[in-house]
Amino acid sequence: MADRIAVMNQGELQQLGTPQEIFEKPATAFVADFVGEPPMNFLKVELTASSTGVELRREGFAISVSEPVRVQALKKLDHQRGVTLGIRPMHVGCT
Repeated sequence: MADRIAVMNQGELQQLGTPQEIFEKPATAFVADFVGEPPMNFLKVELTASSTGVELRREGFAISVSEPVRVQALKKLDHQRGVTLGIRPMHVGCT
């Protein structure tokens, strides 16, 4: 595999980076869906403040946002409530 990859969509550059960067931190929903098998799943959720910090909510469930992501989520909370949550199937498990 190459050291760097350019992901394009209809002639427009979507992301340029290492394979690991593109897989772990896709710049757009197109890149997230395009890279990886099976593809990423997307859910529309609401970003809300909670007693523990920040949660992603949808009817029937709520997910607390982990510390590394919390600062970015709090910045978005000021001006954007509806967000898209991307989940790769291999990162889902039962406890």
